[in-house]
Amino acid sequence: AYGEVEYSYGGRSARSRSTSHREVLPILYELAGKPVPPPPSGAEYLGYPLVASADVTLLWFIGLLPLAHWTMAGLDRGRLHGSDTVPLSVRLIGLAVFVLAQAVILWAMHVNRFFSSVVRIQTERGHHVITTGPYRWVRHPGYAAALPMILASGLALGSWAATVISLVGVPLLLVRIRNEEAVLQRDLPGYADYARQ
Repeated sequence: AYGEVEYSYGGRSARSRSTSHREVLPILYELAGKPVPPPPSGAEYLGYPLVASADVTLLWFIGLLPLAHWTMAGLDRGRLHGSDTVPLSVRLIGLAVFVLAQAVILWAMHVNRFFSSVVRIQTERGHHVITTGPYRWVRHPGYAAALPMILASGLALGSWAATVISLVGVPLLLVRIRNEEAVLQRDLPGYADYARQ
């Protein structure tokens, strides 16, 4: 029917008119034959466990932080000329680091079909530990590349002020890494052994 989403797994199916995590997650767990985990006590986000304050983190990463970063770079370089002292060599190094970090992130996304913006175990897709590509050397190559990319972005744009704003993203990313690591350690079979290597 119009407006309905059908979910199928293991010969079972269910329908929903909502895309809300409050309705969809129980359906997915039921189809997978798994009990719905209780939310952490006091958590505002009722999605996958340990994704506390996911809405706030995503809002900063996807919307406000990049917008503030790019706006500040444009104002700083174009209107205020506060960062006219950023040497060309620093801008070129920042651009090179940014491009290399993007290449590593794209490589990780290509190798890991479970690469996602949402911290969850994708049981419906046969989620398993990835040990090829950059995952041979680093558990979280996307995050390992994102950290220098965040720092290099403002320099590549030639703005000291935008570089300072981008630093706000570092603790947000570190919280995200900690949450994802806890979920993977707890719920992904074989991950704890992979992490010990």
